[in-house]
Amino acid sequence: MKKIDLHIHTIKTISDKDFDFDIEKLKEYIAVAKLDAIAITNHNLFNKKQYDEIKEKVGIKVFPGVEVDLENGHILIISDEGREDELENMCNQLVGHIIQQNDTLTYDVFKKIFSNLSDYLVIPHYKKDPVIDTDTLSKLSDDIIVGEVSSPKKWERMYKDTNEKYNPVLFSDVRIDKDMTVFPVKQTYIDCDELTIPRIKLVLSDKSKIAISNSTDISQFQILHDGTNASTGLNIVLGKRSSGKTYTLDSIYSTFENDKIRYIKQFELVKNSEEEKFNEIINRNQSSYIEGYLKEFKWIVDDIRKIDIDKNNHEIEEYLKSLKNYARDIDKMDVYARTKLFNEDIFSIPNLKNIENVMRNISGLLNNEEYKELIDKNVGIEALKTLYFKSFDIYEKLVIDKKLKEETNKLIEIIQKELGEKSSVAQIEHCDFKDILKQNSKIKLFEEVVGYLKIKEKINEEKHHKFTILAYKGEMKNATHVKNRIHYSGSMVETFEKYDKPYEYLKSLEEIGVNENVLYKAFCSIDFEVKNDKGNNISGGEKAEYNLLEELIDAYKYDILLIDEPESSFDNIFLRENIIKCIKDLSLKTTIFLVTHNNTLGVLMNPDCIIYTEYKDNKHNIYTGKLTSKEFSTVNGETISSYEVLMDTMEAGTEAYNERRNIYDAIKD
Repeated sequence: MKKIDLHIHTIKTISDKDFDFDIEKLKEYIAVAKLDAIAITNHNLFNKKQYDEIKEKVGIKVFPGVEVDLENGHILIISDEGREDELENMCNQLVGHIIQQNDTLTYDVFKKIFSNLSDYLVIPHYKKDPVIDTDTLSKLSDDIIVGEVSSPKKWERMYKDTNEKYNPVLFSDVRIDKDMTVFPVKQTYIDCDELTIPRIKLVLSDKSKIAISNSTDISQFQILHDGTNASTGLNIVLGKRSSGKTYTLDSIYSTFENDKIRYIKQFELVKNSEEEKFNEIINRNQSSYIEGYLKEFKWIVDDIRKIDIDKNNHEIEEYLKSLKNYARDIDKMDVYARTKLFNEDIFSIPNLKNIENVMRNISGLLNNEEYKELIDKNVGIEALKTLYFKSFDIYEKLVIDKKLKEETNKLIEIIQKELGEKSSVAQIEHCDFKDILKQNSKIKLFEEVVGYLKIKEKINEEKHHKFTILAYKGEMKNATHVKNRIHYSGSMVETFEKYDKPYEYLKSLEEIGVNENVLYKAFCSIDFEVKNDKGNNISGGEKAEYNLLEELIDAYKYDILLIDEPESSFDNIFLRENIIKCIKDLSLKTTIFLVTHNNTLGVLMNPDCIIYTEYKDNKHNIYTGKLTSKEFSTVNGETISSYEVLMDTMEAGTEAYNERRNIYDAIKD
């Protein structure tokens, strides 16, 4: 099997964090990772001079390539050796278009530049951000064999999915920096004797010839450069005190720190930090809930912000003033003032936004492939098409009406201006009373909504395992309360004095420079209470339990979760009844490494892999195996009895285990 990494960056571009390329560091990475081939894939450019230097010095196969920003996603284009001039020419065209199109290419421009994709290895971001959209993928499907994923877990799921059109590959996407001390372990193994692009494409089309570790078990992936593998599911890390368990977690975290990885460190959830962590989690949940609960109110606030009462009042005053002047001069009416257009109102322009939204929503339903059957069964695809065409007819008529009225209004304004210049009679100023009345009604309704939001009442009750979370809405207590909710650092005392006058309060918030994206959060407070299964406020120990459960729920957002001895302060009943199932369910989606001394967590969860750490002769040794393995082994072939490991770490030794069993038997009898 050959080990390859076809996604490496050596030049900093606008898409990258700052880094300083060093070819010696690249050589070190190649040696440590034991790579057989790499590809240089910088963002939207190919530097042939640098490529030739790298190819000359690294001593392995180096493919020329580029990572292209396409339709807001990323795609790798990798060439065989000998086609560097062709690739450089295409990338020179690419740069100009990228600048013109705001850092991303349209599909049509992309195809004009890369017209012969069949000669290249084409790898889109697939289960990896920023992902190529399905429409673009469909257009490129004839030239795509594999898709790049971001994690071993996603690689395994994609590999096992028989409905997947593409095979998965996993690469480092690394920026080779002179100061880097930790190298990635995300590479792909392929069963390929001769490394050329045509042969690699042939191999990648056969799923059985692809792996992400040197193991035949596809659920295994490499976690350390010495070749140590772990499971993409649940890994239990065991070891005596000071044997290197935390050291191993730290090493894994350093290796994958640029990925979506969460590390819950020892004692993070308990003891002196439990109250602080509890408040942090509550605030995190509150922020998410507030955004959901007040989503529609935010739209209202954004609409009300556009209303300018002072401008409307001024418009009315000017209208009344001009009306008085016109009445005063009515006996001076001349030929110009008597014309119909002298004081004619302009036409109200139709708003196309609503009909455009209707058409957009219908189009979304028609193009929804995932729920096509559901939509057709309950609404009907043909009925939706009919509705769309009727909506389009209305839209076309409104567009014509809008254009005619806009042009007519221009003529009216020109004629009125000329008549006014020639007449000695004052013209009546235009005033859209209908629009002003509509805006005033909006403000009144806005203030009624704010009044409702200020009424204290329970708005949600949700069960989280053995806890109940209650959400309440109500009014803000004071200026400090508002400042904390919207993260504003300036003074808000004078602004808060207008809190009971919502429109004035909103305008004052804008005047003092509050970010427009958080204005809606300044009108009402949403607070949480957490109750235990008896309906009481939770204790310190229960807060630690809540913290752990919530962190496990939050971990669904991550590809890898590291947990260092979470059992502190938790009893075995809580662990068995609440945590085991939670972690097992989570491991179906997220790779987990759990350090524990607790036999409830360590054994009863039936982990996919056990990692045993040992510090001996100033060296960290790592043994791995399954719970059912007779022996655990290192990558060097050293072995240790799995029974002895489990007895020593989970049960304090065979003697203690037998003694406890005898005591339990005696009590039972």
